[in-house]
Amino acid sequence: MPIKNRTGLTLTELLVASVLMIVISIGVISVNLGINRLTNQNSVSTRMATELEAAMLAITKDASLAVGDATNFGIWTNQPVPSLNKDICFRQDVLNTSGNYSDDTYVCYSEIGRTIYRCANIASPSPSPCPVASRQLILNAVRDVEFTNADDFFGMTSWPAYMIFRLSTSIDVLSACNNTTNPCASLTTNISPTAHGK
Repeated sequence: MPIKNRTGLTLTELLVASVLMIVISIGVISVNLGINRLTNQNSVSTRMATELEAAMLAITKDASLAVGDATNFGIWTNQPVPSLNKDICFRQDVLNTSGNYSDDTYVCYSEIGRTIYRCANIASPSPSPCPVASRQLILNAVRDVEFTNADDFFGMTSWPAYMIFRLSTSIDVLSACNNTTNPCASLTTNISPTAHGK
């Protein structure tokens, strides 16, 4: 049988087809890996932002219920410089006895080693507002916590007075922020305790 009448692929054609299939397969795998990496980054960023928002909502809720007046603040802050350990406490009128602060308790938020804890039903915030036994984890991986000092809040002459509260977080709190490898999230809010008779 002559060679011209044969049907099929030559060795060269088979090699070219194999190389093309390998190139196309590598391209498909690369696109798939890129999509998976992007999905994972978005998932981490979304989780981080959700945790940050939940922490801010908890702090805002407790701060808005703070009670006190110009002579008995009801808000206690501790911001040693330089330190990672910062505390802010809000007096709560749990028994609804307006003007009587002796039966009130505090809700405190403490940044301890780049983690924020909430402690409720604290009799007095000073000197250690958040004992280990009553700590509830609020936010891990804290880059920074900033808030208005209680004395500055009560020194405000305009009304309504408010405290500025800012939280920021990232995957690796010790490294610089980077949109792809170490995204950062930050929230800032102004809190004006509505139950506060300034």
